[in-house]
Amino acid sequence: MDKKDKDKASNKDTQRAGLDQIESIPTSRMSRMFRTGWAARKAVPLALKRTVELVSAEKGDRKEAAEKILAEQEAYAEELFRTLGTMKGLAQKIGQVVSYMEGVLPPELAPIYQRVLARLQDSAPALPPMVSQSVIEEELDCLIEDHFDEFDEEPFAAASIGQVHRGRLHDGTEVAIKVQYPDVDRAFISDLKNLKVIETLFSPLISYYKGKDIIELTRQQLLDELDYVKERKNHQQFRSFFQDHPSIHIPKVFPELSTGKLLVTEFVDGMSFHEVCEEDETLRNRVAQNLFLFYWRSIFIHRFVNGDPHPGNYIFHKDGRISCLDFGAAIPVQPSFAQQFQTNITAYIHQDDETFRATLAGTYGVPDDDEIVFSAYASAIHAFLEPFHPEKQPFQFSTEWMEQYFEQAASQAKQILLRGGKIPKLPPPAVIPTDLPLMQRVGMGLSSLITRLKGSGHWDSLAMEVFGQTT
Repeated sequence: MDKKDKDKASNKDTQRAGLDQIESIPTSRMSRMFRTGWAARKAVPLALKRTVELVSAEKGDRKEAAEKILAEQEAYAEELFRTLGTMKGLAQKIGQVVSYMEGVLPPELAPIYQRVLARLQDSAPALPPMVSQSVIEEELDCLIEDHFDEFDEEPFAAASIGQVHRGRLHDGTEVAIKVQYPDVDRAFISDLKNLKVIETLFSPLISYYKGKDIIELTRQQLLDELDYVKERKNHQQFRSFFQDHPSIHIPKVFPELSTGKLLVTEFVDGMSFHEVCEEDETLRNRVAQNLFLFYWRSIFIHRFVNGDPHPGNYIFHKDGRISCLDFGAAIPVQPSFAQQFQTNITAYIHQDDETFRATLAGTYGVPDDDEIVFSAYASAIHAFLEPFHPEKQPFQFSTEWMEQYFEQAASQAKQILLRGGKIPKLPPPAVIPTDLPLMQRVGMGLSSLITRLKGSGHWDSLAMEVFGQTT
């Protein structure tokens, strides 16, 4: 083993050997609102202020100012990690999104906060070992040793809803034991009630854009993630989908040991997302393409997709294979929407502008009674689909491309708001397909992962390969 591999192994052991501990999860609505408000009130606004100070500093003072700001922001990022990691639930899920989603944070701040908050994906503060043991024994109505020959009291991963322990069954099978945090359901409900306040403030806009049904659907999807029985069934469904796939692996689940708050699967070892991002270009490209195939096969062939594509949901292997671990956010895709989406992307790949424009309204809910608005939406969607342009293959995902897309989207939004004059107007209402927010979340999440990998490939060919297997 060379020095690079030894360093990686050492870092991996350090990350998994000793997660910080907390005694309990704050569940009261006011407590959670106050703690969440800390982030909005202090961390990011102050970071922006410090960035402005750096830009305006005299040239000779910039090095000292930059060093001070870096140390200060490291401290704020660590405090934000601790705050969200302690809260668990929806608050931590938001932190997970910030940790990997490109374009969420200003470029000046993204490297610091993404690096620190990435630990929310699987290394957040954990609850004491006895808490997990109590949940396991209560759920299985027996002692741990009745089912497990070995049980590692220290969790090797801790996320937003539960923490994961390593164990061994009596037949020698190594397993991962995911245990739901006590009272995390109360924390989720408190967070959703706090979001309800924001929803009430914007109720006129929500009503105008007929978004209430989508908000209720999203709320229910979040609550569904608390149900490990449903997750087990989702997990088994995905395992059947990819049973024979050479590059996508879904671990075996043990239903006889799984309950509403306990999920036991085979243990899978390999690289984390952070580690695979440090690998060579060939492996990164292979991993990026396999992630792409996992999501596109899920959407267009199986019509069932994991709506939470954050990096902690995968284990990566040296041959490019990926193991997918978490299916609490898996959601069915309506066949009619998947077909419309497929037709729209196929038209883009074939440069069939007539069909592309004809399918925009049904796919994206684009209003077609205002040419300025319609063209602005079409231009922004064209920019996001650029990785599939047949004349730009192989296409490499990059931060620069993501920044250009956001600039294009902002420019088109301005066109819509100021159409025909200088006084902003609300965009015309549209009938948004209920699956669209899910597709947008998955699309942006997957693009962010491939961007972090600097993934390159013939994405148009991969897309058409998947489309060729649809019915």
